[in-house]
Order: sequence, then structure tokens, then C-alpha cells
Amino acid sequence: MGGSDLRKLTALLYLQPPGKDMSDLGGCFCAHDVDGERESERCFEPICDRMVIFWSDALVHHVSPSFAPAGQQDHRWALTTWFISDDTRGGHIRTTSEDVEGRHFGTG
Repeated sequence: MGGSDLRKLTALLYLQPPGKDMSDLGGCFCAHDVDGERESERCFEPICDRMVIFWSDALVHHVSPSFAPAGQQDHRWALTTWFISDDTRGGHIRTTSEDVEGRHFGTG
């Protein structure tokens, strides 16, 4: 699961100024729920003090393109930390289907 990536759990904290409207600037975290033939997506805007925690090696996700037309004041700021496993033998904290793993990490 996750190839040779040892990251297992990710915590992402958005650090935008309070009250800053980021809705038109992109940079949303998007999680994909893959259930058999159906796939849906849920996106979270980068809002001040919002924390997103997810299984790094199992959740299919992406970050939408971000834009900063007014320069630094429009930048998306985030603090990300990963909880890793030093088990290089393929130890799993949780399991994910091969289909979902292939979509997330590729088949190569």
C-alpha cells in the first residue's frame, strides 16, 4: 500500500488570516470517495484554522490549482505534518483495495 512511501497519516492546518475569503483563489483539498463503480469528490476550502487529517497511504486526493492575483496577500498558507512508519516490509495500519491503491499511486 502506498508503494515505498512511509507516510501513513497526514495532518494539514490552514494558516490564512482570519476572515480571509479564499473561495475564488483555489487551493482546495479534494478527497475522492471511491465505492465500486461510483466516485464522488468532496473539496475543503483553505479556511483559517481548518485542519484536515487523513490516511496518506489510502485516501485518493489532490489539491486544486491556486491563484494569487494580488500577490502574497492571496497566497495559501498551510502547515503539513506526516506520521510515518519505519516498517519497510509493507506493514499496514489499515488496508485499501488494490483498485483504489492503483488509482492513487499508479500501477507502475
